[in-house]
Order: sequence, then C-alpha cells, then structure tokens
Amino acid sequence: MTEHLNPNAELRRALSQKGITSGLKLAKYLGSPGVIFFVRGESWGDARAELRLLKEGEIHTFHVLPEDERVREDCVDRAVDAARGLTGVYEWSKAPFSNCWLPSELVEELHEDFERGELPQSA
Repeated sequence: MTEHLNPNAELRRALSQKGITSGLKLAKYLGSPGVIFFVRGESWGDARAELRLLKEGEIHTFHVLPEDERVREDCVDRAVDAARGLTGVYEWSKAPFSNCWLPSELVEELHEDFERGELPQSA
C-alpha cells in the first residue's frame, strides 16, 4: 500500500529538495514583507508570536496574556493585526511549515505552483 502524505508534507518535501527548509527561507524567497512565527518556549506561559519584518530587519513580539484562552491563536491574532498596519497585507495564512504564517496571496500562489509542478528552483 502506498502511503500518501498530507498536501503540506508533500509540499515541504518538494521545497526541501529545492533548498527551502524553513518558513523564513520560504518568506525570503517569495519576497514576503514579513513572516509570523509562533514559539511555545519552555512552557505555555513563555509562548509568543513573532512578526519579523524582513526588509526592515525588525522583530515584533507578542507574548501570551493572562486572558488568552487559545494561546497560539490569540498571540498570532495580535501579530496579524500588527502586520496589517506595518505591511499593508491584510490576509495571512498558515504556511506549509509548522507554526508559520505568510501573506495569504503568497501561500495560495505557492500551492497553485506546486499543483502545476512549478516550484522555485532554489532558495
């Protein structure tokens, strides 16, 4: 029986063959103005989202707040809100790499390119 990977796992494998092995490398290759990461830390109390503005070289950090019930989602939501104002990009989507978000348009184009067999040559 052939084991099928989920679509993101297949895409990650194909990207890794092209030298793209992380959300940051993917963001840089795609020309994204920024990338959002969720970092758990040593405990959920240390959790945070990081908005990295690539051109500016800035990192904006959004720590877990006492009222956060959905730690990852709440931290990432605050990072997305900040990204909208700082980058002008309104829609952000989960990237193929874990705990990483990129502009939705870039993620959609990447999936379309992958479906057509047209991935980037190298990172």
